[in-house]
Amino acid sequence: WLRDTTVEIWIDQEGFRAIRPKFYLASISNGLPYAQDQCASRGAENDPLLTTVAEFLPISRAAHFFHHAALDRAPTLNRIITNGDETHDYIARTARLVLRDNGVFFVHGTEDHRLPGGCVVRLNWRFEYFVSSRRPDGRSAHRGEKVFTPLSFSCTPALLDRARANKVKVLHIMKKTLLPNLVAQKL
Repeated sequence: WLRDTTVEIWIDQEGFRAIRPKFYLASISNGLPYAQDQCASRGAENDPLLTTVAEFLPISRAAHFFHHAALDRAPTLNRIITNGDETHDYIARTARLVLRDNGVFFVHGTEDHRLPGGCVVRLNWRFEYFVSSRRPDGRSAHRGEKVFTPLSFSCTPALLDRARANKVKVLHIMKKTLLPNLVAQKL
């Protein structure tokens, strides 16, 4: 089911300049150490949905423009959806995407997932992007504008299981506004 999955990330800046980059599955790697000892006795340490990493790359490498100034709010990663299904969201918190400096940035988060039997595992995700100054004439930087280029999205495959996704309702959106934002860091 993961092979045919496209991931769409919803990003906007103060409710406008919305972008929705789409990602395709590029690879699955064994690289996630299994840290939940209380679940090891239940066989979860052998479940590839919990112990592997799915790497997604952009369908098209497009650059997007965002404002950056001292009083402007940073763009926000609001929602992660799959296959165009806007009724489900796969993250419980929003993330603030830093544009202050040029370079590669990442934001990562975890989502709790309760397995049958009561064991809770953490499902990881990570979004990477590149920021540069906008140079319309090729020489001088365009003041107050930054170029934002999505690079990759990776996650534990179980994160994208529709059965554990949050239904997009008013209560879900309100919870997201009350929780503190995740903040991107420079790589």
